[in-house]
Amino acid sequence: MKYLAPMTILAAVLGGWAATGVAAGPPEAASPEQAIEQLKTYDYGRNDQPLHVVELHVGRFATDPARRAEVAGQLAAVLAGPKTPYAAKVFICQQLLVVGTEAQVPLLARMLDDPQTAEIARYTLEGIPGEASLAALRGAAARLTGPPLVGAINSLGIRRDEKSVARLAGLLGNPDPLVAAAAAESLGKIGSVEAAAALAKAEAPGSVPSALHNAQLQCAEHRAAAGDAAGAAAIYQQVWASSRPAPWRLAGLLGLAKVAKDKATPAVLEAIASPDPLVQATAVRAGNTLPGPQITAALVERLDKLDTAGQVLILGVLAERADRAAAEAVTRRMTDKDEAVRAAAVRAMARLGDVSIVERLAALAAAPGAVQQAARESLVGLAGAGVEAKLLALAAAGEPGVRIEMLRALAARRAPGADAALLKAAADTDPQVRAAAWQSLALAAVRESYAPMVRLLAALPPGADAEAAERAVLLAGNRLEDAPARVGPLVAALPGAAAHARPSLLRVLGGFGGPQALAAVRPRLGDADPAVREAALRAVANWPDLSAAEDLLQIARASRETAQRAMALRGYLRLAGQVKDAAERLKLLEQVRPIARTLDAKRMLLACLAEAADPGALHVATALLDDAEVRAEAEVATLGIARALVRVDAPAVRAAMKKLAEISKNSGVAEQAAALDEEAAKAPSPGSAERALQADKQRSDAHKTALAKRAPKGYRLACYLDCGPDSSDGVAGGPQLRLVTGVPYFWPDSDRVADVRFGSVFYDSRQVVFEASGLSPKKHYQVGFTWWDFDHGTRSQSVWLTSGKGGRPTRLLDKTKLPAATDRQAPDGKTLPIPPELAAEGALQIAFRNESQPNAVLSEIWLWESDSATIERK
Repeated sequence: MKYLAPMTILAAVLGGWAATGVAAGPPEAASPEQAIEQLKTYDYGRNDQPLHVVELHVGRFATDPARRAEVAGQLAAVLAGPKTPYAAKVFICQQLLVVGTEAQVPLLARMLDDPQTAEIARYTLEGIPGEASLAALRGAAARLTGPPLVGAINSLGIRRDEKSVARLAGLLGNPDPLVAAAAAESLGKIGSVEAAAALAKAEAPGSVPSALHNAQLQCAEHRAAAGDAAGAAAIYQQVWASSRPAPWRLAGLLGLAKVAKDKATPAVLEAIASPDPLVQATAVRAGNTLPGPQITAALVERLDKLDTAGQVLILGVLAERADRAAAEAVTRRMTDKDEAVRAAAVRAMARLGDVSIVERLAALAAAPGAVQQAARESLVGLAGAGVEAKLLALAAAGEPGVRIEMLRALAARRAPGADAALLKAAADTDPQVRAAAWQSLALAAVRESYAPMVRLLAALPPGADAEAAERAVLLAGNRLEDAPARVGPLVAALPGAAAHARPSLLRVLGGFGGPQALAAVRPRLGDADPAVREAALRAVANWPDLSAAEDLLQIARASRETAQRAMALRGYLRLAGQVKDAAERLKLLEQVRPIARTLDAKRMLLACLAEAADPGALHVATALLDDAEVRAEAEVATLGIARALVRVDAPAVRAAMKKLAEISKNSGVAEQAAALDEEAAKAPSPGSAERALQADKQRSDAHKTALAKRAPKGYRLACYLDCGPDSSDGVAGGPQLRLVTGVPYFWPDSDRVADVRFGSVFYDSRQVVFEASGLSPKKHYQVGFTWWDFDHGTRSQSVWLTSGKGGRPTRLLDKTKLPAATDRQAPDGKTLPIPPELAAEGALQIAFRNESQPNAVLSEIWLWESDSATIERK
């Protein structure tokens, strides 16, 4: 049986004390002295108030030498009492860890001979500094046997007592394997020259070898940390040259490479030739840390003798070494018959190649296949004289596929002159080249290129695909710090732009938002050109901030066209819904009532309100129940909004349903109102919902572990959110996920039919939005998620991505009906690849839009990350 560690024993003892509760006992202590006196009769289950008083007293004087010694003496007097209960002794030893001095060492040393108190006394001695406590522990190691002896040995190792080396060395051959193992481990912790010598001579009996091997390696680490590189190297060499199992020998090789590179070289070269894959791989890794052409030549020489995996490994190491002596051998492998070897060789060119390899890499980058992504990466990383000039030359003329790859490489490299080349290509006659140039400008355009980009957008030829250009201008403009710099060039270009190009400028202005942009768009609402007029209207209807609210209200009030009024009203309601303050939001929504004077206007208002699913919208719709002309439409709208809010604002829903049930002459409507009123009455209180959604790290970690095992080929799990309990996940410097828009909720009883993680969700009446940040432009990503419609069976949602700040949303998944528990369907998951150009800025938003009723929900979301170009769909 294994001996319990000191902390384990104390934790168990103290845990028992904490769990006993408070029973009848002595009266509450009036002073620290009285509390210490009451320790003489304290036992488990009694009043623990004296313990708290003593703890405070000890803490108060822990840094005052005189008072500290006084308190320690008082505690020791109680500890020495023959009738002091064991529980009190445990507590006093704990306090002596804080205030104990050498004066208490003799008492604690005597306690080492009592099996009941040996462990707590030793643990306390271990924490008291000075020679006296060490001498007591050495004495214990000389006279004790069995578990107490193991404990004393461990304490000497923790204290790194060099005077005990001889005694510990004598115990290496002890017939008790636990004693021998403890002696070896403690010598390793001490790590002195004498300890190293003792371990070097030791012969491990029975089941001790692993402890001895570990101790020698730990000792070598201590010698290296102490500046004794020669001593550490001697130990590592001994371990490597031994007949021990591979893990320890290889640890010796790696250690040798770290502390004595010259001595490690022959050993590494020998190991590279090993037929054992593990030895070979470790040697290659160790060789990567060793300088000099000899290692490079040895690695190159091994290439022809290895299988595919070994060649890929060495090609990667040669790339990391960046020794151009290997360039010729690596270049030959760019035509190897094996795809993995070809890709590794092409990727190595980023560190080993020069301008002479650019054209070959360009051709590979332009050709779909296994090495395409490797060639792209090398073009971005390739350094040296003339490389960027060559890239610029290839981007200017030639085969379109190659030109496109060069434009992308120039943008990723942020190369001098890249913007000029990209701007020129953005006006190219080849539509594919033109589109690639705009895509690259979206990612890499500098401030000085923004105004020329706007002028190019204004001069796009008729029939040209303007979407990429608009997106590039929008993203580049959002990188500018001040609004005038973003909006000014667009305003200046608008009057002189061709009619077919003006809608593009208006859409970009709409993406930026703000009063200055609105002032430029507003006059175009009455433009003679229908396309311009339509673009201006849509820009205002989708305006990102409240500055357009009054304009939208005016359009909804005055436009003669029903479609325009509806579009403006929807835009206004959307903006109103973004206002966080409930009173202000209701005030905005109240302003739409006066515009509904005609029957058609009232119906349109109710239709738009039904889409808003907001408490303010419910208030307005309920008010229209009094209008006999549209009562039927108001009933439908009120019911629809209430269904969406029944779990959100139960009191508001109940009030609306009571009015609806009283006023409606339709029995079916009255029945639905009563049912919703009943459902709202059963809605969980905020307190119970909070308990159901409490963050549970252990549960989330278990989900992450299980999910990571199902990663698509070539991918790893970067971050994961159990929606509801978790609102953010990730690591600093890497991918991170966080909730932007959404409210946590848990469906009562859902855990009866599915795992609890599917019942906890984030929801929103319009869209649930997450931000993914810390993304690398050199890596590839997929978004995974699970969703479920537990309580309605009517939900449909789409998925959209928006890159950078204010970028145009890109649809990732069309409107899709969620699996419904009402139809006995289980939760479902999807994995969708993220287009690399959308992740290139390092951040994007992922939105799950509501496409039906009552709202958008999501159960889980995660990110897969890969260094490979291969995207596996699920």
